[in-house]
Amino acid sequence: MKKEEFVKKINEAGLGGKVFVKPSKYAGGPYFLGCFYDGINWIAYENDERGKHEDLIRTPSEDDAFQLLYDYMISKF
Repeated sequence: MKKEEFVKKINEAGLGGKVFVKPSKYAGGPYFLGCFYDGINWIAYENDERGKHEDLIRTPSEDDAFQLLYDYMISKF
């Protein structure tokens, strides 16, 4: 799924406040999920309680990154 569809779906599910979609960097702070494009790959990630990020996926496919992040969010919340 593309970024626009992802944003629409998470807002409909009431999860919009839990995720950042920034242009080219990780979001700071604890317990954030996010996705961004670094110029080569789409990176979906999760921050722990200290704000340290862990990549869930790195892929050249926008669809794969946002689909994985959406599925992860739905299963977690």
